[in-house]
Amino acid sequence: MDRTTTVTSVMRIPITILLILVPGILSQTAPSTPTISSPTVNTIKEGPVNFTCETVGGSPTPTVEWYKNNVLVDQTSFTDSSSGVSVHKNVYSTNIQFSDKNTAFRCEVENSATTTPLTVSKTFTDIYVPPSDTVLQGSSSGTANVSQSWTCFTNRSYPVPSFSWKLDSNSILSGISTAISQNTDTTYFTMSILTYTPVSADNGKVLMCEIEHSQTLSSSIQETLTLQIAGSGMYWHQYIISVPTMTIQQSSYSATSGSQVTLQCTASGATSFTWLFNGMTVANDASLPKGGNSYRSIIDYLRSDTVHLIIDIEHQTCSPSSVFFLSLCVSLPVAPTVSISQSAYNVSSGTSVTLVVNVTASPAITSITWQRMFTNSTRQNITVDGINYGGSLVSSPSLVIYNVDSNDAGSYICRSTNSLGTSESSIIDLTVRGSIPSVAINSSAYDIIQGGRAILQASVSASAGWEITTVYWKRTMANGAVITLDVDGDKYEGGSISSPSLVVNNVDSGDEGNYVCYAVNSIGISESGTITLSVIGSKYPSYVSDNKYVYTSSCLLLS
Repeated sequence: MDRTTTVTSVMRIPITILLILVPGILSQTAPSTPTISSPTVNTIKEGPVNFTCETVGGSPTPTVEWYKNNVLVDQTSFTDSSSGVSVHKNVYSTNIQFSDKNTAFRCEVENSATTTPLTVSKTFTDIYVPPSDTVLQGSSSGTANVSQSWTCFTNRSYPVPSFSWKLDSNSILSGISTAISQNTDTTYFTMSILTYTPVSADNGKVLMCEIEHSQTLSSSIQETLTLQIAGSGMYWHQYIISVPTMTIQQSSYSATSGSQVTLQCTASGATSFTWLFNGMTVANDASLPKGGNSYRSIIDYLRSDTVHLIIDIEHQTCSPSSVFFLSLCVSLPVAPTVSISQSAYNVSSGTSVTLVVNVTASPAITSITWQRMFTNSTRQNITVDGINYGGSLVSSPSLVIYNVDSNDAGSYICRSTNSLGTSESSIIDLTVRGSIPSVAINSSAYDIIQGGRAILQASVSASAGWEITTVYWKRTMANGAVITLDVDGDKYEGGSISSPSLVVNNVDSGDEGNYVCYAVNSIGISESGTITLSVIGSKYPSYVSDNKYVYTSSCLLLS
C-alpha cells in the first residue's frame, strides 16, 4: 500500500508543474469595448478639443487609434495603471471647425485576441461659432434733435446672435432693424441698425451695442462710444422744410475682382450727399484708397437727385457699403491655399498611409504635384502609378503611399496650381517604424494517416531591431469556434520562436480543421495563410488485394 501511495504521489507532481508552466499565450484576452470619456456632449463650440478613448485590460496590450472620416489621424496610445487596473488610452487633440458637423470621429481598439476591431464613434449634431470681428460704426458726434444712425455687426457666427442697444443703462427699444446674410461656409454675417434722434441731455452718455450668444459666450460682447451732442437743434426747424426722402435701386450687388460696380441711390430734397463704407466717409477722389478699395463718387443734381458710388474692386469684401446698408460681396480670384491636417506621420513598415491635404482656390485648381524633399534641399517629383502611390488628383489631392517601407521615410510637400499661380503646403514628415513579422507556410493542406504525425511547416522572420516576441497557433473547429492551441510537448510540439512549425502527434479525426500560425513583435501581429489538416484511413493496412490495401490498427497481412 505504501508503494502504491508513493507511486500515485510521484505521478501527480509533474502534472501540477505542467499546469503552472503553460505558456502565456493561454492568457490572451480581448480588451473591453472602448468608450469615449471626452467630449461627452453632442454639440460643441468651434475650437480646440481633446478626444479621449479608453479601453480596459487586454493581453497583449491593445492598440488604440483615432480615425476621422475613415482616415487614421492618431495612433499614439498609452497605459494608465494608477487605479490598479490597466486602462489604455489615446488622447487625440485637434481644432474642431464648423465644417466638422456630422463628421465621424471613430476610435478602434484591437489586439491578437480580437477578430475584428472594437469601435466607438462620436459625431456632433451642431458646432457653434462664437461671434467674431464685432464692430460698432457711426459718429460719436451729433446735433440735438437731428436723427442719425449707427451700425453694429459681427462678420461670422452660428447660430445668429442677439443684439440690443442701450444709452447709459436705459434700453433703446425702437428704431432698430436687423440684416442677416449667410457666408460661404453657411455661418452668418449679422448687423443691427439703430436710428435714433439724440437730445441735448444725451451729451456725454454712452451708447452701447450688446451682443449675446448663449451657445458660446458666458458674458455678452459690448461695443460702446460716448456721444458728443451739440446744441438743441431748434434753429434747424426754421430752415428745413422736410427731411430728404432716400431710396435705393437694389439692396445687394455681386461683382468679381478687377471689375467695377456702381451703387445707386435717389434722394429728393437733398442738399448734399455722403457715402459711407464700413463707417468711413468715401471721398470724391478716384485715387484715394479706403479700406483696401478705391472709390469715385459722382453727384448729379440735374438727374432726379440720383447719386452714384463707383467702386473699382481690388480686394475681397462682403460688408455694408453705404449708410443705406447695401450688401456688396466680391469674389476674389486667388492662388490655391494648401493646408495639412497634421505635420508628421509615424507608421509601421508594410502598411499604407495617407498624407492628408486640403486645397481651396478660386478659380479651380488645374494640377496637384507631390514632391520628396531631401537633406541637401533638392526635390523629386513623385510619380503616382496606382501601385506605389495613389491620390494626388485635383479631385483628391491627398497622397496615398502603399506598402510603406524604410525607403519612404522622409519629408513631403504638396504643390497646387491654378491660373493665378502655384502654392505649397507645409512640410509633412513621414517616419517608418520597422515592420510586423513575416509568417510563411510550405503547404496549405496536409492529408495525414490516422495515428500518424503531422508537421505543419511554418517559418517566421522580422526586421532587425523588431524581433519576434511570441509565436502561437490557432485552430478553427468544425463548429466554427476558434481556439488557441496549448503546445504542451505531448499532443502538440513546436509553435515557438525558435521552432515555429506545429507538430501534431497521434493524429485522429478530432484533429481535422484549419490551422493558422501567428507571430508578434512590438509593431504588431501577423498571421500565416490557412493550413487545412485532413485525416485519412488508419495507420496499418490489413490486407492487399488487386494492388489495393486498407489500414487497420494491427499489422499488415499479405495474401
